Amino acid sequence: MVLPDDLREWVPAGQIVHFILEVVEQRPITDFRVNDRGTGSEQYPPRMMLALLIYCYATGRFGFPDERNRPRIRKPKKPSTFLPS
Repeated sequence: MVLPDDLREWVPAGQIVHFILEVVEQRPITDFRVNDRGTGSEQYPPRMMLALLIYCYATGRFGFPDERNRPRIRKPKKPSTFLPS
């Protein structure tokens, strides 16, 4: 399988993702914190992460696409003994 130079070629025209990517590309990234020290794992590109966040909010995709694969959060069997005053 050969991928195109720009994956946007696979997305039909008129999709919201094209608008989001265009807006994010115009936004200066000087406001984002970038790990210049080089410690830890390599970070994801800030523009890609911002575009992904905006796309998820715009399309209402906040979690797992299939509820059956969603991790279950267990309720405690008895109330916690710590109560804030």
